[in-house]
Amino acid sequence: MRVEEPGSKKGCSDPKYCQNGKPKPPRQNTHKDKDPVETALRGVSTGLDILAEIVDLYDVGVVTTGGILGAGIGLPFVEGGPEVPAVTGWAGISIAELAVQPTLQFANGLALTSTILTAAADIRSGDTNLKAGVIGKNTLNSATTTFLGYAVPEAYSSFALQSLTVSNDLGWTSLPFP
Repeated sequence: MRVEEPGSKKGCSDPKYCQNGKPKPPRQNTHKDKDPVETALRGVSTGLDILAEIVDLYDVGVVTTGGILGAGIGLPFVEGGPEVPAVTGWAGISIAELAVQPTLQFANGLALTSTILTAAADIRSGDTNLKAGVIGKNTLNSATTTFLGYAVPEAYSSFALQSLTVSNDLGWTSLPFP
């Protein structure tokens, strides 16, 4: 609140708004607008991670169904061809794991593309000065979970890793990397 009396200099009567009897300078906008390209890169990256998680969830469903209801390999289109009856338990899970390998690799490809977009967003934002190297924390987290997804191409572990990645992307958890 400004106070002006006849014959006096302009002054302030409320210390919240004044500094040593002088008006405080106008408040600066401290909120920096986000770069729209960085925002788009991060948004597409998160979308790809969510899509990969959905594919992994499908794979988990196929493997679980193979273990419970049974999975079988047959060549019914070949007359007199070999046919293995549906088996349950570990045998069914193993057969179903083989059947979902193409979709697991597709989900890993989505995660790899997401990692590349995350790296581009980190470079764009300048978040590249970690103690662990020259890449950003988000890139390191994404690259680690993607590598583990390729290293262990199994439906349940892939789904768990992808769920962790999506949770990190959405800010629900923070991965323990530097």
